[in-house]
Amino acid sequence: MTRKIAIAGLGTIGMPVARALQDGIPGLTLVAVVSGRREVAERRLAAAGIAVPVATMPEMVQMAEVGVQCAPAPAFRSIADPA
Repeated sequence: MTRKIAIAGLGTIGMPVARALQDGIPGLTLVAVVSGRREVAERRLAAAGIAVPVATMPEMVQMAEVGVQCAPAPAFRSIADPA
């Protein structure tokens, strides 16, 4: 069984997590990223060869089974409440 994973935040922590998922972790697949800086996240994903959408929080909740919170602490409530 493969779990669908989304990452909230694509900075210092989120980008290495995205790369690890892209490289392959058995049973996990990256399906989306949420970022407050959509254009920056899209560029970073493209540069890394990671082809997943930058979604909104409501979209992420629908797309993923597991959300990994990698955003800065002040953004926690805006991620946790919708999830």
